[in-house]
Amino acid sequence: MTENWFSKEEYATLRKEVESCMAELGTLEKACVGGVAAIFAWVAKESDGVNSIIALAWLTPSIIALYGLLKAKVIGTRLKVLGGYLREIEVAQIPPDTTPKGWQEYFERKSPGERTQVAREAWLGFLVLTVIASAIGFIHAMPG
Repeated sequence: MTENWFSKEEYATLRKEVESCMAELGTLEKACVGGVAAIFAWVAKESDGVNSIIALAWLTPSIIALYGLLKAKVIGTRLKVLGGYLREIEVAQIPPDTTPKGWQEYFERKSPGERTQVAREAWLGFLVLTVIASAIGFIHAMPG
């Protein structure tokens, strides 16, 4: 009985951690896109003349986008570990002849790696577009 109680509590706690990671990913995405847009808007407004500080400010959004990509990768790795362990708990708790086999099994069967792939492509696209826009702004802001 103690083992079953522990597994249920552990499963519930890990599911909450998954939810927390997903919320953190959403916040990260909003903050990075909003931050990059705000900096681009500010730098574009302030770049009337040639100024080396403004030129450097054009590069800041690229740093934010790179940070977002790396942070999302860390959170994604954590989610993968959590999902794997939740799957193990489900396998141990759900009898083999029972259907459904649990959320993790269902999710892995229905969309194996889809969200991860789309998120990775979105972050890479965001980074590339940000770097291109930063480079264009930097080149136009450079003296000479």
